[in-house]
Amino acid sequence: MKAGSTGALAHDELLVDSSTAKSDHLFVGSAVPVKFALTGPSTIRIGGIYKPNALVGSYLVGQDFYLSHYRRPLPGAVLLSANDTAKVQSEVERVLTAYPTVQVQTRSQFEKSRISSVNQLLTLVYALLALAVLVALIGVVNTLMLSVFERTREIGLLRAVGMKRHQVRAMVRSESVILSVFGALIGILIGTSMGVALVSALKLTATSVPVPSLVVFLVLSALLGLVAATWPARRAARLDVLAAIATE
Repeated sequence: MKAGSTGALAHDELLVDSSTAKSDHLFVGSAVPVKFALTGPSTIRIGGIYKPNALVGSYLVGQDFYLSHYRRPLPGAVLLSANDTAKVQSEVERVLTAYPTVQVQTRSQFEKSRISSVNQLLTLVYALLALAVLVALIGVVNTLMLSVFERTREIGLLRAVGMKRHQVRAMVRSESVILSVFGALIGILIGTSMGVALVSALKLTATSVPVPSLVVFLVLSALLGLVAATWPARRAARLDVLAAIATE
C-alpha cells in the first residue's frame, strides 16, 4: 500500500493502483462515479492506493461489495498463503478432484506457466518475423537486380577504366548491406517505440528493452544483406564490358 489501508475494503471502499490514481487524479477520500449492469449507477469512495500489480489489476473491492453488485459471480482465481505448501496443495487437489477444469498451482508453477505463455507468444512473433525477413530479402534481391540492370552501362564504364570483378561484387554487396541495415534500424526504432507504448498502456510494473537481442538482429540483417547480394553481385561482375558499354 502507498496510501490508505486494506481495511477500507471492509467498508465497501475502492482500492486503485498508483498508475490509475495518477492518470485519473485520484487520492484517498475521492468519490468516483461507477455503474453496474445489475444495480445501476452509484458512487464509491477511494479507500487506498497500492503499487501496480499485474495479478490484482487496477481496481480492487471487498467481497461483500462485489457480491452485492453481481449475480452469482464465479471466482477467476483463489490465492492461498500457507507454510506447508506441498501439504496444502495436495489437500486442495483432493477436494477439487470433482472439478477437472480447476487448476491448482504453487507460486513457482504459476510463474512458470506465465513465462511459458509469454515464450509461446514470442515464438509466434519470431516465426512471423522470419517470414517478414524472407519477404524483405526477396525485395532486396529484386531492388539490386533492377539497380544492376539500370546501371549496366555505368558498370561497363567502371570495368573499362580498371575496376576489377571483385570490386564490382563488393560495390553491390555494400549497397545491399546499407539497404538492409537501414531497414533494420528503422524497424528497431519503430518496433521498440511501439513496444514501450504497449507496455505503458498495459500498465505493467517494469519495461525491459532487450538491447543484446536488438544488436544481434542488426548484425544478422547485415549478414542477410550479404546473402541477398550474392546473385545480383555475381550478375554485375559477369557483365561483358563491351556489351555493357554499348547498352543504351
